[in-house]
Amino acid sequence: MKSNSDVRPPVLQDLGDGSWHYNYNIQEVQKTDENGTEKTAFEYDTVHIWGKPTYEALVPLVIAEQYNPSKETSLINKYNAYVLKLSTTQQDKEAYKDYLAHTFEIKAMVKSDLNSY
Repeated sequence: MKSNSDVRPPVLQDLGDGSWHYNYNIQEVQKTDENGTEKTAFEYDTVHIWGKPTYEALVPLVIAEQYNPSKETSLINKYNAYVLKLSTTQQDKEAYKDYLAHTFEIKAMVKSDLNSY
């Protein structure tokens, strides 16, 4: 979920009800308000998790924010069809490689964020 704030959000935010927000891809941006005054704001992505935010719990949530299950299945099926020579579409192989690279980036980001928390 895309979020924004006037203050820098914490990476892990305890909501006090047994759930947490994991805020990632935090970007500082300059915005102009209705009076024409420029101010600093933050745009970021958020996932909501019940219970303690762990690597094992957060990684699938973050991946699912960007790749819904049907999109993941489609990428895998197209790649397998290419490998089995049922398809000759090179893009199916490349799209799957891009997906895997992106999931590795997500895993590294989550691990880094949790280690710095």
